[in-house]
Amino acid sequence: MRVTSPQTVEAVEQSWWPTQSRPNLRRWFYEAAEAQGFAGELSTDFARDDSEQAAQLFAPDAVLEDLTLHTAIVGRQSIAAYLARALPSLPYGQGAQVRHVVGGAAGGGYEWTNPGASAPRGVNAIKLNSRGQIVQLTSIWDGPLVTPAWITQHMSLTIES
Repeated sequence: MRVTSPQTVEAVEQSWWPTQSRPNLRRWFYEAAEAQGFAGELSTDFARDDSEQAAQLFAPDAVLEDLTLHTAIVGRQSIAAYLARALPSLPYGQGAQVRHVVGGAAGGGYEWTNPGASAPRGVNAIKLNSRGQIVQLTSIWDGPLVTPAWITQHMSLTIES
């Protein structure tokens, strides 16, 4: 049985587990839906090169960390400025599509693919605060597929002028 709605969750709970040992599938269903929501919204903004809209999903003191580029951008304004410069050429930017999402109310992550990018796949991990804002986004992707010059050029995009 595929779990696709709260009614399906209730049916699964009633048919698979005795009342006293039933897991909280309803909570899992809503948390999974929440993870799908924030991952979908962020990845859509990234894919459309909408850096301003994407930056609004971040808390004022958030951190965007790209492990492959060895960079960390701190603060919503700095993240917005960085994304405006870098998003068109980052592999998780334009053209990237969500492949798989995991997580819940506190955050999670999503695997993305982008066949037209310099690195065709990677993962973005997301930590949320109690207001549902991103407090940390950590991205990792297949760095050996790009040249050292490409890495250097994209690291230079972290410098604000």
